[in-house]
Amino acid sequence: MRYVVPVNHSTTHAEISLWASQGVEEFYFGFMPKPWVKSYGWEICSNRRPYPELPHLTEISQVRKMIRWIHQSKARAVFAINEHIYPLALAQKIVNMVLIMEKEGADALLIADPALLMMVKASKVSLSVHASVGLGVQNVEAVEFFRNLGINRFVLPRKLRPDEIVSLLNATPQEVEFEIFLLGEWCFYNDQVCFSPHGYGKDAFCYRKKCQGAKGSHHPMLNEPYDYAWCGLCLAGMLRDYHDRLLFKIPVRSDVFKSPRVIDQILRMGNLSTMSRAELMKSMQCQQRYCAYEFA
Repeated sequence: MRYVVPVNHSTTHAEISLWASQGVEEFYFGFMPKPWVKSYGWEICSNRRPYPELPHLTEISQVRKMIRWIHQSKARAVFAINEHIYPLALAQKIVNMVLIMEKEGADALLIADPALLMMVKASKVSLSVHASVGLGVQNVEAVEFFRNLGINRFVLPRKLRPDEIVSLLNATPQEVEFEIFLLGEWCFYNDQVCFSPHGYGKDAFCYRKKCQGAKGSHHPMLNEPYDYAWCGLCLAGMLRDYHDRLLFKIPVRSDVFKSPRVIDQILRMGNLSTMSRAELMKSMQCQQRYCAYEFA
């Protein structure tokens, strides 16, 4: 199994080395330098993580060090710029960041804004581009559209059913890769259809409305079924025939204290694709009512 995990300013060289030895092939990071925060505030974020510094690298020296550690572990460094929409002036600043990241040795970009994608392509950078889940790529037509723009890696929305993921794999060329989330979000709408700032905790309007319902309940604002939650570990076994085209993502970038523990726990479980459903049900994450993926 191949994994993708986040790093932030508290990630250590030892953690990167250990995780790489356990199958992590890519590490992704956000960058929000202090001048950006001073000019725009941390609420206007460069990578859809509007928290004051915690999930980000904030100094170019941190970026340089992190990329060096990642490459020493024979892994790839991915720069996340996956806010849904950037105003034009800020988008140009992001393009300038991309040029810096290319110079510092980053290997790829994670992008969610189609307009920013066009600007990055126009800047002639040589970095490969991955389509963030924020682009909403969930069918063959979307894959083909963005492949024509030079993208061959897509992060799939967590609301796709396993059978829908298999259909997409079977209908797309072998060279196309996908990232699958092993962990979900508490909100069904978070990935590509929510344009409300997220990350404000109890200040978010949807939090105040108690949007975060239990599996099988109804969304209190939209009166729609709420079938979304935390764990997707069993997908590794369901999709074992496609592992050459899949990377499994452990998205815990927002909590610098919890993130290493969660990554360690999942990687120490071993090869998830060989574990039975019963074994996974006993694991640290997996309870049926917390399943992140819909089932037919």
